[in-house]
Amino acid sequence: MELSSIIPNYQPLPLPAPLWLLTTLLILGFYLHVLPMNVILGGTFLSSFMFFKSAHDKNSRMYEAAKTMASILPVFVSFTITQGIVPLLFLQLLYGPMFYTSSIIMAVPWIGIIALLIVAYYGCYFVIYRLFKQDQAQENAGAIGLVLLISCVLFMLIGFTFSSNMLLMTHPEKWLEYYNHSSNGLNFHLNDPQLIPRYLHFFLSAIAVASLFMGYLGTRKIANDHEQGTWMIKKGASLFSIITSLQIGVGFFFLFSLPRDLVRQFMSGEGLMSWIFFASLALSAVSIILGYTAASSGNPKHLRATFHTTLLVILTMVLNRHFLREALLSPYIKPETLKIQPQWDLLGIFILSAVGLIVYLVWLVKVSKPDVVAEAE
Repeated sequence: MELSSIIPNYQPLPLPAPLWLLTTLLILGFYLHVLPMNVILGGTFLSSFMFFKSAHDKNSRMYEAAKTMASILPVFVSFTITQGIVPLLFLQLLYGPMFYTSSIIMAVPWIGIIALLIVAYYGCYFVIYRLFKQDQAQENAGAIGLVLLISCVLFMLIGFTFSSNMLLMTHPEKWLEYYNHSSNGLNFHLNDPQLIPRYLHFFLSAIAVASLFMGYLGTRKIANDHEQGTWMIKKGASLFSIITSLQIGVGFFFLFSLPRDLVRQFMSGEGLMSWIFFASLALSAVSIILGYTAASSGNPKHLRATFHTTLLVILTMVLNRHFLREALLSPYIKPETLKIQPQWDLLGIFILSAVGLIVYLVWLVKVSKPDVVAEAE
């Protein structure tokens, strides 16, 4: 069967803005989504581990760091959800024929994300508004760690479902096979060589970023509690550097799971796609060196330098991801052929609303902190 006969057409309406602008908003929107997403996925894992490990000593540095990390998670879940709307909107607009079809084919696990998210979100709130309300002597570190671990597993399942769908949309040759298997949407795209390395790459990066964020919280705590702040900087930077070093190997595992022609495009040293790829490697190396420096010195300036460099690393990784998706979808759809009829008034309202939302969420982080977070500053 010709694939053109099963790939839907674009909607007849023209694009509301130039393609370059919509693409920029898609990339920027995903970047602003993936930053807090890394904190909640890696943060639930990291804080759960620290609660289990420090359960015997609730006065330890690790236990205090675990409480600080756990206390910021609910607000960051909110940030992740609201910022996730933007890239989904532009993804549907630019790649709708592929994205809608893959989402329908695996409709049951896709819609199940909502239920998983509600339970995982509640788990984060349950920890700080129920378990943390108990007296220090009665806090059950095991129960706290278990609830956070459950939330972490649910967040991991959500991420795995997203990865599966984002890959399925690039493989229309698989659609009919899955539809014949279950026309009710009981499908999951598992037999793809990219899936495991892709998912591992994102999961490990989340732990690395969350570790670095713990160090960043340490830079804010150091003025009031120098020893605790220094401990968090050193531990966070050390974990970040170790995991990011491992990430380079996992990243190449992911790279070589791609079709050979795409590997050559990334490795050729020619064109923007390859330049961004090599820039991501160079920046990753710099962030690792800075991270080890911060881990050794406990200096807040070194930690902040690592943090800012890592923000650039994540941006280059988001660009790499976009270039990969474009290359995988280019044989099937051509967004550049669509008609354009700019609606600057509506687009302006959207951008102003998005910026306003970001400002509001940043303000919310500052004013709605539990006591544990306030102590970190």
